[in-house]
Amino acid sequence: INSLIMKKLLFITLLFAVAFGKLQAQMVALDFDGVNDQVVVSGNSALSPTKITLETWMYAKSFSSSPCADCAPIIWHQGKGYRFGTGNSAGLNIQLFDGSATTTLTSGVTLSKNTWNHIAVTYDSAMIRIFVNGQQTDSLAKVMKLSYSSTTADVWVVDPATGYGGTLEETRIWNYARNLTQIREGMFKTYKSGTKGLMLQLSYDEGNPYKNNTTISTL
Repeated sequence: INSLIMKKLLFITLLFAVAFGKLQAQMVALDFDGVNDQVVVSGNSALSPTKITLETWMYAKSFSSSPCADCAPIIWHQGKGYRFGTGNSAGLNIQLFDGSATTTLTSGVTLSKNTWNHIAVTYDSAMIRIFVNGQQTDSLAKVMKLSYSSTTADVWVVDPATGYGGTLEETRIWNYARNLTQIREGMFKTYKSGTKGLMLQLSYDEGNPYKNNTTISTL
C-alpha cells in the first residue's frame, strides 16, 4: 500500500452516539488537509469484486474544499468499478460501473462537519444500500454486474485534486454485501488479517501522532 503525502496521524477519543447505544474508544486516525493528500492502494484483482461493501469512519472539517456535490471521493477504484464519497453539499454518493453505464445513488442524509460519522455502502448484485452511523438511509434496486476497465487498477483513498478535508479511520473493502448487523458490529472493532471477505483494512496506526509524517511512504 503506497501512501502519498501523508500528513498528521492523530490519537483520537471517540464518543459514538448512535440509535442503538453509546461506546467510547481511543483510536488512531489519518488526517487529510483537503489540498493534496492521498493514499494509493496498489491494484489487484481482490479489490475488484462483483459484490462489495465499502466503509470508513470520517470526520470532515470542511466540505467546501470540494468543487462540486460529488467531487470528493473517499474510496475510488481507478478502473471505474466504484466511487464512494462526498462533496460540497455534505451528502454521500456511490457510483457503480457495469461496463457500459454508471449507476449513482445519492443519499438524502446531510452530514455535519466536525462530527464523527460512520459511512458504508453495500451492493449484492441486486440492491445498493447506504448506511450512516449504523442505520440504512438509502437504497436503490439495480440488477447488474460490477465491471472494471482494469481489475488491477489502483484504489485511491481520497482524491488529491478535488480534496476531502478531514480525518479517516478504519477504511475497509469487503468482497460481499455485509448486512446491517455486520456493519454495526464492525463499526467498533478492528478485524484480524485474513478475516473472510476482508480485502482491505486501513487502520492508519503508523507514524507519530500529531506530527508531520511525510517521510512515511507505506501503510
